[in-house]
Amino acid sequence: PDTLGPTIAHEIGHFLGLFHTVEVPNSSGEVIRDNLNDTDDSATNLMHWSVGPNSKDVTEDQRFVLRNSPWLQSKP
Repeated sequence: PDTLGPTIAHEIGHFLGLFHTVEVPNSSGEVIRDNLNDTDDSATNLMHWSVGPNSKDVTEDQRFVLRNSPWLQSKP
């Protein structure tokens, strides 16, 4: 129950164009990080692969992607 809201927000983030900031660790325990220096890979970031109750942070660059999503643009 504590992660339902962040999980829904995370999935909507995907729908609007955001990707994970870091991927699931591989078999050797290493994680695959985003190559771009636009987000941190903290577990408090909404788009971390492991969403938790404290996953609420969205960076300015992520907000830019969300604001410019074609799904949120008004039609003429």
